[in-house]
Amino acid sequence: MADYKSKIIAYIEGKLSPEEFFSYLEENPGLFDWLQSLVPEDKTQNVHEEVALDYFLAQLSEEEQKAITEAKNKLFSAKDATFDVQFEFSKTLVYLLDQANKEKNIFGKTIVPIMLYHLKCGVDSPEKNQEHIGELPDLVRSLFERKYATIIEKPYDAHSITDYKARTQLWYYVEVQSRLAKLMQEIFPEENIVRDETMYKKAAFTIDICPDYIGGADLAAERVIGEIIDGIIASIPENLSQTARIKIGKEKIKEAFPCKTKKHPYWVQNAEWQISASGKPMRFIEEKRKKGKEYKNTLCKEYYFEDIDTGEIRIVEQFD
Repeated sequence: MADYKSKIIAYIEGKLSPEEFFSYLEENPGLFDWLQSLVPEDKTQNVHEEVALDYFLAQLSEEEQKAITEAKNKLFSAKDATFDVQFEFSKTLVYLLDQANKEKNIFGKTIVPIMLYHLKCGVDSPEKNQEHIGELPDLVRSLFERKYATIIEKPYDAHSITDYKARTQLWYYVEVQSRLAKLMQEIFPEENIVRDETMYKKAAFTIDICPDYIGGADLAAERVIGEIIDGIIASIPENLSQTARIKIGKEKIKEAFPCKTKKHPYWVQNAEWQISASGKPMRFIEEKRKKGKEYKNTLCKEYYFEDIDTGEIRIVEQFD
């Protein structure tokens, strides 16, 4: 157990590399059980989760919940009724939900208030929404059938420290280090635990010099890209001004991830810069948007990359 503590502190203080620390974690899964045993019982954390609408409605009084449930049941059981009947049931339900949110802000900063706003526009002014008004009952029903991303306060779970998803492996290491530092400083206030900022500064500098359009499609590609960027950063003299270092870094990044023209890829989804079989970044040639009836309502792009050494062409396809 004492070893657990020393290993965590060594990682926080930069005396243990990320590779060494995460290798240690794999071999010692009991570390987080030990850490959890030290967490104060009343400590909480904010967790991002997807929940059903009922999660928000639970904040209302029994009377308010009963009224909404009755209105909901009427709408859900009226699928075979005339549109006028379904419209009136939808209107009642939308009004109840909108009123509850105005009084208590139960939906917070989620997409629900936006959806309610558009539904209310539909029920208030059906003559202005003729094109979509026929779908309104189904749209109101869908409020209860879909999931919504929100933040929930839960008891603190030390095991979640390594669940963080970051843009790059380096930022992942930084975030885990930061979370461990905050927790250990709270648990052991008498200890002089000081977080080493070397990784953070490196990650921040990476953002300064590396544009969003550079990223790997998988962990292997991310690892190669990370090693290239690490090499570039290491090659830039530290005695220069920050402005000069950023300028050099950007120039070296462009050289390492070449584009045939001045245009870089505008990804529909996440960046997927291609790495050749020899482990080098391929050259971006161009991107094309697919056209045709089948792509009328879908954004589909093809991204062309070329292996500078072999001439191999690789095509990446992304949809929205």
